Amino acid sequence: MRIGEPSNLPISRLPELTRHIEEGIALAEEHLAGLREGIDEPYRLDEATRARSVKAFTNTKKDLVELFAPQGERWAGLSLGAMRRREVENYRELARGSRSTPAAAPPWPIRL
Repeated sequence: MRIGEPSNLPISRLPELTRHIEEGIALAEEHLAGLREGIDEPYRLDEATRARSVKAFTNTKKDLVELFAPQGERWAGLSLGAMRRREVENYRELARGSRSTPAAAPPWPIRL
């Protein structure tokens, strides 16, 4: 396997990867909550810092989709029981960004 190519992971890794995505989203939400607090406090965070942070989380979301979504599509093609199928669908929604993520809607107008 070359660097940058997605691997075909076994379905047994599903809980681990789902947890990884959920934790990443939680960290992003926590960080952006801190940025929102900075909006209400003049001079705490400048516009450039906020813009860089939003850009970083936008890139993180894109990376998440590129890295994790193809694996979810491969797992979805397997013959799975009802419970495992729901777990795979949950993973796919997280990996595609179908659920609300902080980078999808910045809480302030940004000029990049």
